[in-house]
Amino acid sequence: MAGDIRVSFDQIRKDGQTAGPYHTMQERYAPSQEEILASARSFIEKTSEMDTRWEEEIEKVIATNKLSTTFVDEYVSRRFACKHKVAFKDIAMFADYEDDLIDELWAEIAKDIE
Repeated sequence: MAGDIRVSFDQIRKDGQTAGPYHTMQERYAPSQEEILASARSFIEKTSEMDTRWEEEIEKVIATNKLSTTFVDEYVSRRFACKHKVAFKDIAMFADYEDDLIDELWAEIAKDIE
């Protein structure tokens, strides 16, 4: 089998023919890698935007001086743990979870005001 692969690769190099038992695999490899890279880039872009939004919200929460740093740090840790469990397909779930955490923090601040 390894000899067949070598012969097929040598043939492609020699005359540019994509023939032999493994040519379809070669033709599909690059596009599938591009899909994976595009998905990864999209994921990074989305999480980067979410990170920026999260940082802005946390800064606002801290600026109120209504919650202890330890209390806020617990929420930061919970978000960090969730973010690192998330898979590409679960980005919407993570966004919802992050929104819930922010809402909980603001609810805690609202309790102190009342």
